[in-house]
This record gives sequence, structure tokens and C-alpha cells, in this order.
Amino acid sequence: EVAGTADADDPDGLMVSAFVHDEGRLLSVVLVNASDQPRAVRLAVPGLAVRGGRVYVTSDAPGACLQPCRGADPEAGYEVPAHAVATWAARY
Repeated sequence: EVAGTADADDPDGLMVSAFVHDEGRLLSVVLVNASDQPRAVRLAVPGLAVRGGRVYVTSDAPGACLQPCRGADPEAGYEVPAHAVATWAARY
């Protein structure tokens, strides 16, 4: 579940895809923000006990390819930068 500014009718807004990999018990969530503004999100994962995880961001900034975001916690709240892809990888 995503709480925040995701809107299925806004092709230039925030797009979210999630994958549960049973082998390895890995959750991957990819958030794509094509807009000119950062987008606030808070993710919920009903039915899975998620343990920590890391967020990596790729954006149009020079050298910003899979940069780790220290301290980012999408379950508590996270701001996806403008023109960026954020990937949350966590174990469950």
C-alpha cells in the first residue's frame, strides 16, 4: 500500500511497482518520479514482517546512479526526488 501522492491517472507523477521474491525472502519496491517536484510517500506491506532495508536513488543529477540513501525509511515516510527512481530493497 502506498500513502502519499501516487495517482494512477497522472503519467508524469509517481509510479510504483513492488515485487516479492520468495526465494531469498526479498522485497523490492521501485518508485519512479517523473515530475518536476519531489513526492512524499509512506509504504505499508501488509502480511510481511519487513526487516530494515536500503533505499537507492538514480536521478538526473551527475553521478547519481544507485546512490544509497542513508537513514531512509519508506515505511515511516520518504520523499522521492524529482526526476528520480528510488529502489527499496528489504528482507522479510
